[in-house]
Amino acid sequence: EGEREYVATVEGEVNAEALGSVLSEGVETIEDGESLVVSGRLLSVDGADVRLVVTEGKHRMVRRMLANCGHPVRELRRERYGDIWLGELGKDGAREISGKELEWVKSWLTE
Repeated sequence: EGEREYVATVEGEVNAEALGSVLSEGVETIEDGESLVVSGRLLSVDGADVRLVVTEGKHRMVRRMLANCGHPVRELRRERYGDIWLGELGKDGAREISGKELEWVKSWLTE
């Protein structure tokens, strides 16, 4: 699966070093009734905004990961999927992708 980058506005005071360590080691969560350990990479913390990258998971996985770390998510926005930056797309939004982005999609589909 491709990398997904998110910005989450979370509750609670965030200790970037502690959260980054926990995310890199993996957070236990439930996916389709099964217990999984999912890891992520913390990119930055700016007040209540946490920027992170995950490479697996679906169906509210980022929300569950952060809640299990003691930081329930108030708002979540996907910023990037692989090499495709989503920008200000709203729900159900669309845009034309560039040549470089199209090449990434083609390479991702053939992996």
